[in-house]
Amino acid sequence: MSVRHARIADELAAQIHRLLAGQGPEVQGAAIADLAAIWLAGHLVLGKPDATATMRRELFDAHCRAVWELVEHYDARRK
Repeated sequence: MSVRHARIADELAAQIHRLLAGQGPEVQGAAIADLAAIWLAGHLVLGKPDATATMRRELFDAHCRAVWELVEHYDARRK
């Protein structure tokens, strides 16, 4: 990811953080799940549903790995 894209992502995350702040974990989780589903649904291999499903699974797995790395990062910052 370019520095420019990272900066944009950080700014969006800060905006979303403000929207989720104060909401319960159920609401936060549901909103994040919905956004993830919208993101994944935007990835298509036209005319190839099996390839679409495979690509989405690979993207989701990579995304989950990135999330866990970020959890470790934020946990380390608290220590």
